[in-house]
Amino acid sequence: MKRICTFIIAATLLMAFKTDDTKLVIGYVYDINQQALVGVNVSSKLNQKLRTISDYNGFFQLKVSQSEKKIVVSFLGFQTKE
Repeated sequence: MKRICTFIIAATLLMAFKTDDTKLVIGYVYDINQQALVGVNVSSKLNQKLRTISDYNGFFQLKVSQSEKKIVVSFLGFQTKE
């Protein structure tokens, strides 16, 4: 049976580091108990080749295009969220 759980991404996704065509999305991924999730897949909605995984603290950073409006967060046993 799959656990259904909502990913909680840090309250603010910082997009402070911008170049002409890309921006850096930074955040944390937690479960509903506020425990950091390690190894969560985080990817661009528009370009699935742009992806990373969260570290030991649930931290991730991902370079995406300026036109990107959503990221996709997925983890085995959890519902995928955008």
